[in-house]
Amino acid sequence: NPRGSREAIIARGDLRFDSFASVAYAKKRGLPILLVKPNEVPLVTTSALNQLGTNKVTVIGGSEAVNPGLNLPPESRIGGDDRYETAVKIAEELIKLGGVDTLVITDGENPNPISVMIAAYYGAPIVYSRGGDVPSSTMDLIKKNRFKRIVFIGVSGDAMSKIKSIV
Repeated sequence: NPRGSREAIIARGDLRFDSFASVAYAKKRGLPILLVKPNEVPLVTTSALNQLGTNKVTVIGGSEAVNPGLNLPPESRIGGDDRYETAVKIAEELIKLGGVDTLVITDGENPNPISVMIAAYYGAPIVYSRGGDVPSSTMDLIKKNRFKRIVFIGVSGDAMSKIKSIV
C-alpha cells in the first residue's frame, strides 16, 4: 500500500496529554497519530491500522495510559510514570532526531490546545508545568538543553518564574 504508513503512533484518546505531546515527534517522523482507549482499540483505529498497512507502532504513555495487552502490531513505547515524564521522554526522542531549538510549555492540568499548533509549527516538543510548580523531569530537560526559544502558553506566573530562573 504506497499511501500507507508502515508505522504509526498510538496514544490515549480519552485524555489529551500524551497525544498533544506527540504531535511534533509524529510530524518529524511523518507518522500518523491514532487514538485508543486505555483498555480498548476502537474499531475506527483498527480499521485505520489495517488501511494503512501498519506493522509497527510506537505507543505513547505508560501501561496505565495504554494497556500493553491491547491487540496492536508489535510496539515500542515512550512512556514515563505520569504525563509530565512521558512528555519529557517524547521531547528527548524528538531532540535526538535533531533540529530542535524551541520548547513549548503549557499547563499539564489544563493544556492549551494552541500549544499543539505552535509545537507543530516550530517542530518543538511540548512539556508540562503543574499549576504553579514545575516537575523535576521538566526542569532537568530545560537545564540539559539550550533552547533558542521557550514558548509559554497558559503557564502560571509562578511556574514561568521558576523556569526563567534557570535559563
